Amino acid sequence: MYRKSQLAIEYAYQVQTKDPSVWVFWVYGGSDALFEQGYRTIADRVKIPRWDEAGANVVDLVNAWLSNEVNGRWLMVLDNVDHLRRPTTEVGDSTLEAGPMSSIPQTQNGSVLVTSRNKDAAFRLVGSHPDIINVEPMDESHALQLLRKKIVGDIDEGNAIQLVQALDYMPLAISQAGAFISHRAPRMDIPQYLEIFNESDLHQASLLDRDMGDMRRDHSEEKSIFKTWKILFEHIREQRASAARLLSLMCLFDRQGIPDTLLRDRYRSPVNVDTDLPANGDLGFEEDISTLRSYSLIRTANEKDTSFEMHRLVQSSTRWWLRSSGHLERWQAKYIRMMAEVFPSGEYETWTTCQALFPHAKVVLEYQPADSEHLKPWTRVLFRAGHYALEMGYYSTAEEMGRRALEVTEKVRGEKHPDTLRSVHQLALALLEQRRYQDAEEMGRRALEGREKALGEKHKDTLKSVNVLGSILHQQGKLEVAEMMLRRLLEEGEKTLGKEHLDTLTSANNLAR
Repeated sequence: MYRKSQLAIEYAYQVQTKDPSVWVFWVYGGSDALFEQGYRTIADRVKIPRWDEAGANVVDLVNAWLSNEVNGRWLMVLDNVDHLRRPTTEVGDSTLEAGPMSSIPQTQNGSVLVTSRNKDAAFRLVGSHPDIINVEPMDESHALQLLRKKIVGDIDEGNAIQLVQALDYMPLAISQAGAFISHRAPRMDIPQYLEIFNESDLHQASLLDRDMGDMRRDHSEEKSIFKTWKILFEHIREQRASAARLLSLMCLFDRQGIPDTLLRDRYRSPVNVDTDLPANGDLGFEEDISTLRSYSLIRTANEKDTSFEMHRLVQSSTRWWLRSSGHLERWQAKYIRMMAEVFPSGEYETWTTCQALFPHAKVVLEYQPADSEHLKPWTRVLFRAGHYALEMGYYSTAEEMGRRALEVTEKVRGEKHPDTLRSVHQLALALLEQRRYQDAEEMGRRALEGREKALGEKHKDTLKSVNVLGSILHQQGKLEVAEMMLRRLLEEGEKTLGKEHLDTLTSANNLAR
């Protein structure tokens, strides 16, 4: 059960405990049909005459009863009003929605408590931002308390903390996980669940796309968090297609620090098929951002922050939605092209930009394309990000990126292509920095021999490989061969660059050591 609904239950309980004469009504607002069914229940409970006769307007009858102060004070909880129809009437400064939910009477003897994931829908119903109470995410202590209620027996505190953190402290996800573990105990425990959960988005979907049952929730509602979000995503796509496309792109970034500069106009359809606000420009983008923020699908770290972040489970469920609808590969290809375009060379002057984009380049490892068209930009991202990783000392990451880029480039372009040899050279550097000298020597010799044949002995890239291999041999104590390599580098450097060039001086210093 969502925390907002739990809070509403607790509030209703306290109201009636304080004054048992107050009527408390619970109406599900997920759709007009559910709303009207709730009103039928009210009509039956308060014994409104002839409410069940053919042709009776139950909504009008109940509203009339609620408006009559003789019937006493009442509280109505209108739960889960997440989707409202598009506005059709204007009253003053507030936009109302045509439909039965817009007709709830405002009387001195009654009050309405609305729960919603959609801030826009909440505002349209209450008409005032001060009357909207934001329910903050569940904190760790309450999340652990909920998990303990769902799992029978003692649980390890450390394991429990890891689980609620992985689930972003989301009550429905915690309830699902706890029920899943309890139903399969003793063959399933928290560490095993976490191991499966952390393997991939697909495993997360498999675990959280299950209805474990909760009789307290509306029977028509999905009791799986992933299915709940799927319904929400489909609704957004129907109501504002451009916002759905923006979400589709955003879910492929690292979930934190998503820069708005990489989002504007990059997610829109080549042909304007939207019926919403302008297809291009800041206004359309801000409307799309507002839509996603209103459902709490994305957020900013603070009011001045121009980057966005997503809950881990929102990100996973969006990817699952794209995969199940057959659109994931297309969006991954778009993301790869974008990162290949914007990620810099990794040289010193680009480090500030690289630092901001590096987490988003790392995730490209997960998106290896199947078609040859997108393999080239994919390897370009890995090579540039791998170069930056080397400069920053992230050697294991640089090695992983180098190996993946080399594997693909070698297949697509062949062993002797300069791009392949460039990947070999970079991989040799990553291995050298990790002191894996034997593997580094193998890569270093391959890069040098290949470049000598493809580019010539005096090419600058060939000389870079001479330098790397010389350093590798020196570290292994193969001083004679290393000295030959470094002398060659020094001589060629003096001829091509001059004796006072920084690279020439560096070579002389290395030889003197």
